[in-house]
Amino acid sequence: MTAPKMHVVTVGGSLAALMHGIAIKRQGHNVTILEQHQSSTREGQAAGIVTMEHSQKFLDRHDLLKDQPYAVNCSSVHILDKNLKVKLEFQRPMMMSSWNVLYYRLRANFDGLASSYCTHTPAEPSHVGRAVYDQGKRVTNIHHDAQYVQVHVEDLVNRSTSTVSADQVIVADGSASR
Repeated sequence: MTAPKMHVVTVGGSLAALMHGIAIKRQGHNVTILEQHQSSTREGQAAGIVTMEHSQKFLDRHDLLKDQPYAVNCSSVHILDKNLKVKLEFQRPMMMSSWNVLYYRLRANFDGLASSYCTHTPAEPSHVGRAVYDQGKRVTNIHHDAQYVQVHVEDLVNRSTSTVSADQVIVADGSASR
């Protein structure tokens, strides 16, 4: 007997939210990510990120874009001072990526967003749940009623409010959250 599908709402559209959303969706559950940023476009987020072992294992398991690399090999890390001079250097092999590369790759895997980073989107297996990345939505309150978690949402574009019912809520908000 299969377990009933849940509806999981994630507050915040960060890399962590997308990773959770992909894993939950692939288990057959429906996922809605509520992100207050009003656009799918992310610019100026090209900061270098080391993809440590847990991220590599996640992508090895869940990334359907196997033909496109997401990181490059790097032999060392440089720590810079305020004048951009190398203050410290660690000789340690690792995989380096950027926030943009990971964001767009995860979006392609989560809800099929095509971008200049991922020009084709992966074909999903038939058993996956529905995935919605809902932008321009700010969560204003969360409470539990007798059956569901009620997520109160403000639409930042048209200034309307609504409520989303969920079986589970994950809060993965970022530094720009209030």
